Amino acid sequence: MTSNPTTHPTDSSAYSPLTVFAVLWATATFLHLMSFHFWARTWQGWVLVLCTSLVLLRPRSPQRFGFLIAASLLNLFRSLPFVPNHILFEGMINLTILTGFLWAAATADRETRMKIFHLGRPRRIAVNVLALCVYLALVISVRQEDFCGFLTVLMMLLFSRPERSPKLPSQLSEDEATRLYRGFVGVLRWELAVMYFWAVIQKLNSDYANPAVSCAVQMQRELEQRLWLPATPEVIEPLFIWGSLALELTIPLLLLVRRTRHVGFVVACIFHIWLSLHPFAGIYSYSALVLAMLVTFLSPQQLRAVQTCWRAQQEWIRERFPIPRDPEFFGGCVITVFYILGITSSLLYANLGEDRSTFEKVNTLGLIAFLGWAGWLCRSYIAAWAINTEDDRQSVRGLRWTPAWIGICLVLFNGLSPWIGLKTQNSFAMFSNLRTEFAPNHLFLQRAPLFGYQNDMVEVVASEPDILAPPEHPTGIEQFANPGRILPFFEVRRLLSRIDGDVTVTIRRPDELVTLWRKGGEVSDESAFTPPSLLEQKLLWFRRHDEWSGPMPCTH
Repeated sequence: MTSNPTTHPTDSSAYSPLTVFAVLWATATFLHLMSFHFWARTWQGWVLVLCTSLVLLRPRSPQRFGFLIAASLLNLFRSLPFVPNHILFEGMINLTILTGFLWAAATADRETRMKIFHLGRPRRIAVNVLALCVYLALVISVRQEDFCGFLTVLMMLLFSRPERSPKLPSQLSEDEATRLYRGFVGVLRWELAVMYFWAVIQKLNSDYANPAVSCAVQMQRELEQRLWLPATPEVIEPLFIWGSLALELTIPLLLLVRRTRHVGFVVACIFHIWLSLHPFAGIYSYSALVLAMLVTFLSPQQLRAVQTCWRAQQEWIRERFPIPRDPEFFGGCVITVFYILGITSSLLYANLGEDRSTFEKVNTLGLIAFLGWAGWLCRSYIAAWAINTEDDRQSVRGLRWTPAWIGICLVLFNGLSPWIGLKTQNSFAMFSNLRTEFAPNHLFLQRAPLFGYQNDMVEVVASEPDILAPPEHPTGIEQFANPGRILPFFEVRRLLSRIDGDVTVTIRRPDELVTLWRKGGEVSDESAFTPPSLLEQKLLWFRRHDEWSGPMPCTH
């Protein structure tokens, strides 16, 4: 991991907007991994750790950044559909980045493309491919967190060896890196705005406006309990409701307008840092995603100021401590912190009891890391605000056509899903009290029955074995979300198709009671035991409910 910073072909000290974004996106990825520990039992999760680490060690490398995006998408596909809203949103962002990145590279000149796609000499590529194959074989077969962590460090050291060859293409120039960055940054801004838009739209329902069940009131009360704050009077509970709506509506508007952008930064940082303190596991991961996305609203001159601020911080530390001038040193420090906190929390979860209570407790380690990261990032943004520049309208609000627009389409469609009869989970309806399946509660929107998944709702009355009970060793957040017994028949099919052996389930529809069974290979209803298609399994996930009537309680 040592190199000469004056001759290294990918010296991260040179200015590049892509470098700034890559650093923030990689550190936010680590925070996501700290929030949800299930990745540590999968080879896709460890590949993501490896790629994220390599980016932090050499953030100026477009090749490493591209591998990080691809690894993140691979890990997301493994987890689908049981992922939180913001992790699915992150996947849409990554798909946008990858599409825009490749489009900008394809339309660049030949010399730039050689710099982007150059992976080293053939001998070096062959060695790396062979090492990667051995690594994957061992990780897939062993699946022990400590062994996989040690093996990932070895791979990191191998891939970080500097290649000394006079034939290597030079690093990307500032203009070339800026071109790649502009291939996706404008779309990302609008994706963030559309996500906020849907978050507000889904909350415009009668139960979110009801202080007795509103998520806004409940989350504020839980925050007060966690921070040992005095309970606020009930008379001001409506302020929590309408205040949260106003914040989520105005943040994207403030950010999109140049004159109010600094105000938007301040409001967004305060709101999401405060939100991250909530005890619900993973909320700080959502805040990390938004805070990292804020960098896309900075002009090129402000991005340069951010990187200058980072250099000044590094020099300040070097003046006081005997630290090597290796440009990879600080990336190594971040990786070390992740290993200490992230992998420690994963081991604690596995050994202290794999239940929701333990899951939430060990998330405190990730929250500590997030708060330190958020403070550092806000300091960087303050340095950027000191630069007054004319905005680049082409990259801030204007959008040229690019295949990266697919990201905006995906965000729009995802928020629309519950309104056309598709999924009700991870459709940007987080903590919204929204119900579209039966007894809908939205103030003005009605579900269009284009798909029938929400029409066939059933209640699981009895089950042997209990198909709704979480497994002894949960493998994802599916087992922690919405423990109700009322759900679409589609979800019953999914659960029955996963169970081996004999099973008997009694379900109640509004007008009938039905018993489904499988004994000795014979089934009562073939359609009930037919697994959903791969597309359905990966894209659809529905909430469970407790009651057929009454207000919709707060749920993720």
